Parts: sequence; structure tokens; C-alpha cells
Amino acid sequence: MAPSRIFLGIDAGGSRSRLRGIQKPGERAIDREGPGANPQRVGFEEAVRVLTALINEALVTYPGSDLAGLCLGLAGIGRDTDRGRIVEGLRHTLGPRFPSRFYLMSDADLGIAAAYGATGSGLLLIAGTGSIVLGRTRGGERIRAGGWGYLLGDEGGGYRIGLAGLQAVARAFDGGLATILKEVLRGSFGIDAPERLIQAVYAPGWSTAAIAPLVLAAADAGDAVCQAIVREQTETLVRQAGRLATTTPDLDPVLRFTGGLTEHAEYAAALRSALLMRMPSMDIAPLTTAPVEAALALARHGNHGDRMAGEQDTN
Repeated sequence: MAPSRIFLGIDAGGSRSRLRGIQKPGERAIDREGPGANPQRVGFEEAVRVLTALINEALVTYPGSDLAGLCLGLAGIGRDTDRGRIVEGLRHTLGPRFPSRFYLMSDADLGIAAAYGATGSGLLLIAGTGSIVLGRTRGGERIRAGGWGYLLGDEGGGYRIGLAGLQAVARAFDGGLATILKEVLRGSFGIDAPERLIQAVYAPGWSTAAIAPLVLAAADAGDAVCQAIVREQTETLVRQAGRLATTTPDLDPVLRFTGGLTEHAEYAAALRSALLMRMPSMDIAPLTTAPVEAALALARHGNHGDRMAGEQDTN
């Protein structure tokens, strides 16, 4: 009797990685989560380790099955050399279990596939740890704005929101506008004085992006300072989308948004409001197909328009 086959899709961003798998025959499904695997943030060795751990966890769940297909959407692999390092690392760690069908693409391209399939046109706004606006024209050209990383851009992303929150707390210590975020940091991190704020923020291992959920929670609770941060950051991100829409004539008037930040009520409301204000004629809605679902579909069925990463095409 032939062994069963399993297919795995992975959507790996800066903050978390999601895996969805299915076994054939039987349609037995599995969902798993792990830490972020952006190699530009955690390093290539750690990225491969995180991805391998997720894959191995799925293989243990399906004992005796062959890994027949894997599609990986990964943040931080904009260059061919970066993609090559990931492929080489996974080939080494998986060994003979490396699948015959393997796709590797950026998490951004995976998002486009989730939003518009193989050929559809429109924009996709992603707001997670970082941010980017992507698109595909009717002619199939890929367009983008943002995605410059936390030092040069990522407006509206988790790092920028967290940084703005920390700056607001610093100003509050200096006698500026009061914010409940100051008390939140005291309760969560013991930051009760300016010197403690400096020590915490500049200490090794500090995550500025991890402050973003606290800023959003404070905004949800009605804190005016944090609400202003969310409005300012979302409006800046939306300006990028607006410029891309107005300078690309061969584009369907559709925009979908996704990312971990859009799961927060205050952020999603501010983002939608800014989008409708700037682009009232666009069809604007949240992304309904999770990128990890698109990854699993590619792992199972492939895409005749792309070659597999194992054939020197990493999308």
C-alpha cells in the first residue's frame, strides 16, 4: 500500500509563522503556529531552524507520510541570494524528506496570491511588524510601495507604532501629554522613571514592535494620545497606497488589507476610515483568504505559471 501524502503551506512573517497542512487521502488537516522567521530579523540559521521545527512537527503528526508538496511564503527574502540560502538550509535540514514540489516566495507575493489568485488585479496593504503596499496590474506587472524596513520606513507597522508609543511615554515623563501607556509600561515592565525607560529600551533583546499591541489596547480603551498615534500611522501608510493607486493606470480599483495589526479594532477602523477618505472609489475590504490557505493550495495543486524553487525559481 502506497504511503499517504501530506501537503504543507507556511506563511512566515516577522512576528509569527503559521502552518496549515493536509493529508491525502483522508483530508486530515493540521494547523500550527511558531515564532517569526524573517531572516533579516532573526538570522538565516534561526529562520531555517524555526521553519524546520514547524515542518517536523507536521511530519510527526502524519507518521509514515511522504511530504509531497510545500509552499513557503517568507518575509525578508527580497534577493535571490537570500532565497538561495533558505532553500539550501531547508534541503540540508530536511534531507530526503525535502519535497518534490516546493515553492518559495516572499510573504508579500503570497498575500497577492491570496487576494487575487494567479491573475487578478488590485492592491494589497499589509500591516504587521512592518508594512508594505503591493499590487498587480491587469497586465500582470507587480508594483509596490513601502517595505523599506524599520529604519527607512514601515509606516503604520508594529515597530513604528511601538516606537511612537515609547516616544509618547518619554514626553509624558518630560511633562507632556498624559497617556495611560505610561502606567501600562510601569505595570508590565517596571518602567517607573525616565532612567528605567532608557535602560529597558536600549537593553539587548528589547522589542519595540512588541509595544504596538499595548498602544493599540490603550487606543481601544480611549487613550487620546494612543488614538492619535494610530490615526497618524495609518494615514501615513494609506498615503503610500494612494500614490500607488493614482500612478498605476492599469490597475483594478480593488484594495484588500491584512496583517496582524488589522486584527485590532481601533487600528482596523482607523485604517478603513483613512482608505475610504483617500480612495472613495476603491472597493476596500479585509482579505478573506488567509495567506497560509493560499500557500497550502499552491503546495497541493501548484501554479502552472511558476516553476518550483527546486528548479531554480523562487518566485
